[in-house]
Parts: sequence; C-alpha cells; structure tokens
Amino acid sequence: GILVSIVMKFVRSSVQNTADFDIRKLAPIDQADKCFIPALFVAAEDDHFVSMTHSKMIHEVYGGDKNIIIVEGDHNSPRPRFFYDSVGNFLI
Repeated sequence: GILVSIVMKFVRSSVQNTADFDIRKLAPIDQADKCFIPALFVAAEDDHFVSMTHSKMIHEVYGGDKNIIIVEGDHNSPRPRFFYDSVGNFLI
C-alpha cells in the first residue's frame, strides 16, 4: 500500500534524475531490438505478474544472442534443476 507508493515515488524520481527517463513510460519491447548484450529470458507458464506472452514477445524481437526458458508454475514457484543448470551455463 502506502509504503510501496512512497518507495516507487523515490525510485521514479531517482531514475528520472539519473537516467533522464520516466519509468512509467518505459516499454521494454520498444527498445529490445536495439539491445545486443546476451540475454536469458525466463517465463513461467502460470505467471500472472509477468505474463509468459510478454516475455516471449520481448525475446522474439531481442537484438542480441538470446535464449528463453519456459518453466512450470507461477512467478514465485520453485524452479527445477534444469533451470539452475541453464543459468549457470549462461553465466559461464
């Protein structure tokens, strides 16, 4: 509630002053094709916080090397072993 609102006002102001953009107007898909840093996308099948469709759309247009992992569960579900193996391989 109110604490989150206060924190978000602070974060928004800080980003605006530091990076000169408004986080409320941020649309990652509009910039994804310009990104070239390798990226690992993760989407959960039943995630209602960040939809799997949203992750797949950004992954599709991403300009750099990329991989996407689809996992069972929701945003906060425990991840299977193969997920951690994939993350480890990505970071190495």
